[in-house]
Amino acid sequence: MLPGDTREALYEKLDADGLLSNMSDDRERWLYQNIDVVLDYNRGSNPMPPPLKARPAVGADEAKEQIREAFPKLKLPPAEKDWLPAWNDILKIGNFGALKSALVADESLTPKTLREVKTWFATYMAAAEERENDVRANAIQTAFPGLTVPRQGGERADMIKAWVAIARLGGMKAVRAKVQGMPPKPAPRDPAAALLLLLSEPPTWAAQALKGLDYLDQLVALDPNVVSGPNQAAITQLRTRLANRRPPDGGVGVVKQLTDRVVAAAVAIIGPRYKALEYRVSVKEWEVAQNVLNTAYSGQVKIPLEYLLDLERRAPPNPIRT
Repeated sequence: MLPGDTREALYEKLDADGLLSNMSDDRERWLYQNIDVVLDYNRGSNPMPPPLKARPAVGADEAKEQIREAFPKLKLPPAEKDWLPAWNDILKIGNFGALKSALVADESLTPKTLREVKTWFATYMAAAEERENDVRANAIQTAFPGLTVPRQGGERADMIKAWVAIARLGGMKAVRAKVQGMPPKPAPRDPAAALLLLLSEPPTWAAQALKGLDYLDQLVALDPNVVSGPNQAAITQLRTRLANRRPPDGGVGVVKQLTDRVVAAAVAIIGPRYKALEYRVSVKEWEVAQNVLNTAYSGQVKIPLEYLLDLERRAPPNPIRT
């Protein structure tokens, strides 16, 4: 999905942070396997580099302290090579904090060897992950009521993997925002479709056009008097054509032309209404009002209209100064 130069820049960025060490020959497959965290990292939404590399191994001294703290009665083999790699293998299952939490949950553990520790810890972490996956499955079921989440199997695993990726990219809130910013279409019916939606290209020209029409609708909602009946009809007609995916000639250009026409007409209406308030507000308020009105001449009408409506509500009916 990324252009070649953008992809190369991403590789350089990942490599500079030490995330691509010894992986340059297989970086495409690596990128696809980690696409969710990579895109999240590339967008800058996560200020810290993602944990894509294996956890660093601990040294002998630190390992001894950890083992002594966790398993004070455990006897280690004399040779460092016979126990240090095994301990680091255990820490690959979960960090030392997770190991200590597991011990709190199972105080009856009295292992005699590191192999027993590894088997026990792997079983504990697998059970914990399964419990978390049950929570995720329930969340998926809530988000997609028409979907059946299998109790086990590869389909369930794929759904959960997509769900975790969605969480990294902003969750269902981000999915709903993406749907709102695109042309009318059915909402995604499963986590995989939702994830593809989040990773899809930016909105098409139709979505950009609909966004422009949303702005015009906001003006109508604020005060229908500033948008004439024919222009309101034109907005509705154009929105219907875009929603049915029958783009008018010119695409976004047609919406821009309509927007310019509506905005120009709105400015012509709100200008005199501002002028009518000149002596009904204080000098200071009038200076602010003039500055706000000036922004309307650049094509930004919504804020000046909101300010005008508020000023009209607050201003006394009769002049307060001459």
